[in-house]
Amino acid sequence: MGKLIKVTIDNKPSEEAIKNAIEYIAQIAMGEKNVIDKEAIKNNRNIRGVKALVEYLESIGTPIGETTIYKLLREKQIPHKRISNRVLIFNLDHIDDWINN
Repeated sequence: MGKLIKVTIDNKPSEEAIKNAIEYIAQIAMGEKNVIDKEAIKNNRNIRGVKALVEYLESIGTPIGETTIYKLLREKQIPHKRISNRVLIFNLDHIDDWINN
């Protein structure tokens, strides 16, 4: 089952705001955007997948593209765990240390 997205509207939104919200939700539904729950990140500093890592790095002002991340993974230069052939887990504490060193 998919994630439930809760939207609270205080005032009547503009047509543009509604259009942007629908577009954003559609991007999430089609897998074009990952949703990073900032509260979950504070409690559990692990994220899954390269796209989520790219979004995290952008959010902290250190943009690194997917291609570069895959190159760093191949060269074993970025901290991660591979829990299956297709699933990568990144501990954000380790990523933060890696960036700062």
